[in-house]
Amino acid sequence: MWTKEQADNMLKELATGKKKDMVKNMQQATDLQKYYGSIEEGYDLCGNYGSFCAYCNKDEENPCANAYLKMCKELQEAEKVSLADSLKALAKVKTDANVNKKTIAQYLLDAYGDSLVLNQRENKVKDTNLPLPDTHYVKGAKKDVCFTYVYENTQGKVLLLVNTTEKVAKKIKASHKNVKPSKFPKSKNTIWLSVPVDETFTAKDVYALLDMLVEALTQKK
Repeated sequence: MWTKEQADNMLKELATGKKKDMVKNMQQATDLQKYYGSIEEGYDLCGNYGSFCAYCNKDEENPCANAYLKMCKELQEAEKVSLADSLKALAKVKTDANVNKKTIAQYLLDAYGDSLVLNQRENKVKDTNLPLPDTHYVKGAKKDVCFTYVYENTQGKVLLLVNTTEKVAKKIKASHKNVKPSKFPKSKNTIWLSVPVDETFTAKDVYALLDMLVEALTQKK
């Protein structure tokens, strides 16, 4: 029997691949299942088929598929955490990793040399309480790309804001419970995660994460 949850899950499974083909496949599947569902229920389910119907613009091409993607985007935005909240939460985490801004910068220098641009800074803006991160970049032919902001609080705990791909993001989230999407830096086309170095990390894990970030951005160049 049709339910809104089943309708949402069907599109979730289809929401992969190249966008043009993905949207077309999602719409075709929805049209078919909505047709049979309407027959079974005895009324037209259009507008009340899935949770995504609330986001529908019937004047658009592929309205059901686009409504689902709009819903997902809004939910993702709602999950994002601000830098202020990330730093506040950092004070409460437990950590076993013996890392800080200096050890991270030294690791990157030893591992990658001049293929990266490493910006090392104090922990706070002079004469203020404003946090000041190290910012590290992968060198590009036209533009250097930042792959991490490294913050260190007064307790010596480290917060990484990392620029990554969807594949790497899934891997990070699966292993580390406190990782969340980050509102900062604001970007339409880039995935940024807030990664507190908590007890789920060893120093080796932190450096392996940095390696993944560098590798992913190097492959995208």
